[in-house]
Amino acid sequence: MKSYMHWFKCDYPKAINTCEEALYLLGKAKQDDKYKIAHTLALSQRDSGNLDDINKALEYFRGATSIEELLSVGNISKSSDGPMFGNVGKCLYLSGDVEGALICYAKSFYYLFESDSSNRLINLGYASSWLADLLFELGKSEASYYFYSFSFESWSSSSPILSNRNKSKISKFEDNSTYRSISSQELWRIEKYCNNWINNHLKNEVDSI
Repeated sequence: MKSYMHWFKCDYPKAINTCEEALYLLGKAKQDDKYKIAHTLALSQRDSGNLDDINKALEYFRGATSIEELLSVGNISKSSDGPMFGNVGKCLYLSGDVEGALICYAKSFYYLFESDSSNRLINLGYASSWLADLLFELGKSEASYYFYSFSFESWSSSSPILSNRNKSKISKFEDNSTYRSISSQELWRIEKYCNNWINNHLKNEVDSI
């Protein structure tokens, strides 16, 4: 679909306009949204940089579930909608709710890691990259480096386009000895660190209640 390609190419205004037109025509013809145009619209609104659009995307992604329930860490099971938590977390982050975003990102990573969906690695790459960005902002450089490494390992085998597009994020770390040491580790060690960090973070959130 053209709307998805506009979003993937980061042309968000064109993506939003194309999606809105398509949804209007589908509604007029009383046809189903079998191409998930509403989802692409929400992705485009999320990334548009416009707070009103970000809030619209947040409402779409959370559906009938309240933000309070999404941020709860007392009822974590083995399976849930990992992409939904990631998208909600991104909306919260772009709205300035860093704490809420971190919880959603962690839950997204946790559920995606346990899933067997066909898009598992691509979505794990997003969750890991968003976690890395936020952790770096919070001054947690070592954890950030691990999640950056895991995101690019995930994308290198699932989406070289995303891997290449985001290389600029790590170019600034290439002269950092800590990052070089982490990125040179075997994948299982990086994966183990990330999993342990996620589990410890969620456990700490439960203990703080």
